[in-house]
Amino acid sequence: MVPDDPTSPKRPARLSFGALMRQYRLRAGLRQRELAERLGDPKKETYISKWERLQDPVVPSRDILERIAEIFKLSEDERLELFIAAERVPETVERFLMRERPDALRLYRSLSQLPAERQDEVLARLINEVQRDLASASGERPETATPDDEHEPRGGA
Repeated sequence: MVPDDPTSPKRPARLSFGALMRQYRLRAGLRQRELAERLGDPKKETYISKWERLQDPVVPSRDILERIAEIFKLSEDERLELFIAAERVPETVERFLMRERPDALRLYRSLSQLPAERQDEVLARLINEVQRDLASASGERPETATPDDEHEPRGGA
């Protein structure tokens, strides 16, 4: 089982890329044509329709996803959720992992070798520790992560 396996009994099902696109587009009060125009290409309306109906297996490029996230005014968590649904890696995450903190890749490789249940436990512990450090640095009380909410977006609309 992979860390983001949506069929895992511990994790709630995630929305598909198309369902998220539609949800965020409607929340932004945009028609598909208006989104295509804001993306600078009215011809993209056809692609947007296909993405939302899951008829096009090709999801947008990272650059287009970044523009969509800006147009929809997504929170950081929503943006990440959209990228995950599109099976893309945001540039900020790639930069952090590849350039700024390559040791984070070692952590990923180590975690990926554990059974899924242990991955959840280890991630919850790591997140709790980081939240405690952040809270003590800011003088606030930390949130506590549980394995079930590890893969839930924080914050939101």
